[in-house]
Amino acid sequence: MRWSSIWSEALRNLVSGTSRALTWVLVLSCVTGVSIIAELFQAHDVTVAARTYVNSGASITVLDSPGHIDGLSCEALNSVDGVRAAGALKHEQEQRLTLSALPSAPIPLASVTASFPQVLHADVSPLPGVILSDQITKSVPASPGSVIATADGDVTVAGLYSYPDDGRAAGYGYLVLTPTTAKEAFDECWVDIWPQNEATQNLIYMALIPSDPSDSKPTQKLQLNTTLGASFSGQAQFDSRITRFLPVIVGTVALISGFLSVRTRRLEFASALHAGVSRKDMRRIIACECGTWIGASVLVNEAITWITIAALGAYNDGSLAVLAHRMIWAALVGACAGVTLAWLATREKQLFRYFKNR
Repeated sequence: MRWSSIWSEALRNLVSGTSRALTWVLVLSCVTGVSIIAELFQAHDVTVAARTYVNSGASITVLDSPGHIDGLSCEALNSVDGVRAAGALKHEQEQRLTLSALPSAPIPLASVTASFPQVLHADVSPLPGVILSDQITKSVPASPGSVIATADGDVTVAGLYSYPDDGRAAGYGYLVLTPTTAKEAFDECWVDIWPQNEATQNLIYMALIPSDPSDSKPTQKLQLNTTLGASFSGQAQFDSRITRFLPVIVGTVALISGFLSVRTRRLEFASALHAGVSRKDMRRIIACECGTWIGASVLVNEAITWITIAALGAYNDGSLAVLAHRMIWAALVGACAGVTLAWLATREKQLFRYFKNR
């Protein structure tokens, strides 16, 4: 039998059994679609928790050792894998910046290395100048590239940074940062490490300048924001999510659906074999019929996947698409396996028994 005849026969069977085909499409699409949505929401919750953790500054490690931080060594940590940004800071205890708009409220100054603004995700322009916190700009409007008047003359604003009151260490929300290239000792080395890695965190000690053991100034390794925990348990949350077994469930349901879609028609297929249709041609007809409703289910679930990802606003998160397609592939493989098993179990010689048990 030619393929054109096979397709014609398959389409004729599909048309005559439209409700039957739609039933299997609906069953497979609903089970797989609901599983996809549940999995995407679960995984996205972990992603959002990770983003919240990082945005709160909890991934930033601070080595506090006043006057004993080598700025160049701290900057060198930027080349380490897993380090998103690193930079050193020195509090200028004897200096203040007095804005003409706020003459009675001098603002503390801090000298920083070139990469320090990146640790705070500052919005920086290529112009030389100072970097202001968002608390300062509430009183004195400014933007990168603008000029503000001070008691010592006009100063260019090179950038702005945000330092929310979300549990971060105090003392940095109302501050003026002055980038410097001077080879001087700093007070702190800040390193933003993600994903968190203890070995990488310990590399921060490379920024220490050797000092006399009798020095009374302590060295401390601190977390900038401790409110969300010392470490992010994202891997544990992902591994323990309640949807982790859904691909197995989807595959099992698909296997049963594929098996029943053929098994319930065993009398029809055995009769066709008895009437002279070759087993090879019958196999092709079944493949075309079942491939049509299985393929339709795959298309429906693809649409569900991308609509859900769009609703979550997570187009850039490729891991979500991978998780969703685990469901789709489980459904596809399971359904095809079920159809195959049911067909292999169908025999012409069992026609009388099929007729008797119909």
